[in-house]
Amino acid sequence: MARAESFTLDGACPSAQLIDESALALLAAVRLQRCSPVATPLSFHEKGPIRGPGFCAAARGLTHECFGPSAGLRYSREPFVLAPQALAMSIEMYVFFRGKLPSKAALTRAMKELGFPFTIKPATGSLDKQHGYMPMLLRRDETGVEFDVYDDPSALAEFADVGFDPSFNRMANFRWAGDPQEMVAGMCCAAALAKLVGGVVFDAEAAKLHSADEAIAFAQSNLDLVAEPRGARVPGTRPDDIKRYLKPLLKLRSDLVLVGRHLLIRPVRHLLRGALLDRTGDKYSFEICHFDRPLYEPFGFVGPHSIHPVRWKVYEPYFKTLLLDSLKEDIFDEVGKLTSVAEVKVMEPFVALVLWGQLDEAAELLNEYERRWASNPDSVRRIEKQRGVLASGIPALCEEYHAKERATAEAMKLGDAWEPSPFPVEVTGSDRARVGSESVFFTTPWAELPANLWREMPDVPGDICFATFILERKGRQILWMPLTEQEAKERHQGYQEYVLAARLPDGMLVCLKHRTAWSPHDPVQPLNPAYVPTRDFHLHVHGSNFRITASIDEDREEKGSVDLYSVSVYEGNPTSDKWHAFNYFREQTVSIHDSRAGVPLFNKRAMTPSDISLCRFTLPMFGDFWTYFMRVRDYLKREGLENFV
Repeated sequence: MARAESFTLDGACPSAQLIDESALALLAAVRLQRCSPVATPLSFHEKGPIRGPGFCAAARGLTHECFGPSAGLRYSREPFVLAPQALAMSIEMYVFFRGKLPSKAALTRAMKELGFPFTIKPATGSLDKQHGYMPMLLRRDETGVEFDVYDDPSALAEFADVGFDPSFNRMANFRWAGDPQEMVAGMCCAAALAKLVGGVVFDAEAAKLHSADEAIAFAQSNLDLVAEPRGARVPGTRPDDIKRYLKPLLKLRSDLVLVGRHLLIRPVRHLLRGALLDRTGDKYSFEICHFDRPLYEPFGFVGPHSIHPVRWKVYEPYFKTLLLDSLKEDIFDEVGKLTSVAEVKVMEPFVALVLWGQLDEAAELLNEYERRWASNPDSVRRIEKQRGVLASGIPALCEEYHAKERATAEAMKLGDAWEPSPFPVEVTGSDRARVGSESVFFTTPWAELPANLWREMPDVPGDICFATFILERKGRQILWMPLTEQEAKERHQGYQEYVLAARLPDGMLVCLKHRTAWSPHDPVQPLNPAYVPTRDFHLHVHGSNFRITASIDEDREEKGSVDLYSVSVYEGNPTSDKWHAFNYFREQTVSIHDSRAGVPLFNKRAMTPSDISLCRFTLPMFGDFWTYFMRVRDYLKREGLENFV
């Protein structure tokens, strides 16, 4: 995953190359970094908001120049037809006001009175105490926005040029991802709030200040984007949809329970183990994560361990099969083996060791802390307090953390899936191990799955095979849903995803991935009858101790012509490249980042006519991976990296 500072004005990404699933995951992160339904540190702006217009402009440039159609966007290089008001889709709005904020219930009532189809869930408490993601409902569908309020004069000073009433000394900030439902939810919330508090609304994307009445009219003009669909409802990512997807598994396994969006192993004693089927900014796409953490930790914080990013489009024919297979192989086969908190990452290692009766290890951990932070007075006081727990405070600690477990169980609505149990430190003798351990979970039996779902990479020189896509599984790559050559050719002709894998005579493995930003199964289709998807190709070459990746995209202006945009070289098996080149055709420049010698070097030069001749060429025929391979090979040779090819 690239960081924001990885990007340069040259269009290059020295620390992360956007040519595979990581690019799609990064785009999702760019869109969701401050709008995620799962709480993350970026959901909370302790130092104030990031000014909207600049960020929005940067994000637009980033998605247009660095991603294009390969990024899985619902909006391709060839524009879809949307309401004119929504073409500039703001990702945040501000309400400037003075005085107290109303309650969530009052804001929900105000939206109802204005004819807005949104409710805050739950509509309890004051908005003044709301920080981060605020769940909402659009009729029965889940949606929501990120919300924070700021009183810091320095935060408001950043907007001094906006022109609002200088007596307004508070600012509410609504943020969302690229999903139209979230966008309209944010508009409606901001407009209704401005009416309640007598404030004004600032649209960060348009850099325009609206009165409350103008903001209400603007929100109302966009309600058609969230109009209730006619006819049969398309399956999405709601909890009711999840129940249907998992019905054959839940019918078979009584030791699994679906709690909201969490599929958990039951009974739960002290450890939550399972999967989170989280919503994203796309109502037709999940993010699916491992979920393993102590029950006593605060509900709402989830680690970033997601599986198979961008693969969870519910409208794809393979979705249900991939879901059930991945839950088995990639999640429950791993979390089912976890039986104690000592086997998972925890927020408070000392507490976990004490509660699980590992007192010697807890004491040694404090000794390590003391050696590390002996010069920090606050740390020393905290260590002394923890030594007091070891000396005489274990009963009080257990009582405190039983209460935390109870609070989490109630917040998650675990019901009878939770089996309250003593902590191991409270039990003596042979019962300690039994009490402190969750039951081992086995993934057999499982919901029935089709045969021949996947195959290994070709291992015989000269072998060529096809599949729908590549999955990372248990430290290796596999070909998911193998295809015949004819099936792959039909997918190529139909602008659908597929991958070709070939074992070269010298043993190198070559994979050529074909993608477009379009799927015939997507419920949201372009209204332009002349729309033709743009193709992207990603070439991966695996040698004995190196890896080469390259991005080749079809020119959006000249269909049938492709451009070699980037090439990266990895030595050994690192996650970051040693050498990366980016060809920026618009400026006709080449940017190269080279860290093979241990010191990062950067060079930028003009593209020569021979560079353009090599890197821009006619789209090869289906199955011709050699043309891509030879172009990349010649490119590396010209740059002095012939030892890799």
